[in-house]
Amino acid sequence: MKESRRRRVMSLQKRLAARRNRARVGERLQVLVEGAHPDSDLLLRGRTAAQAPEIDGSVIINDGTAPPGSFVTCEITEAHAYDLVGRIV
Repeated sequence: MKESRRRRVMSLQKRLAARRNRARVGERLQVLVEGAHPDSDLLLRGRTAAQAPEIDGSVIINDGTAPPGSFVTCEITEAHAYDLVGRIV
């Protein structure tokens, strides 16, 4: 019973997060570059001021380069349930 409720709540949360992220497509956001994405050295990973480490999603940067620790402006080009995808502008 408890696990069933947890799954329902997590499913609802995923849909709400995806909707919120889709609304951000086309926006330009300040992103703190954290470094290479763990899945590929061809991608960077960063966070906006509204994304907490270990809790929220991140911004996957698939176009452009910047050193870790730098702030860049990214145009959001895609949205997933928890992560945003963008390019440095």
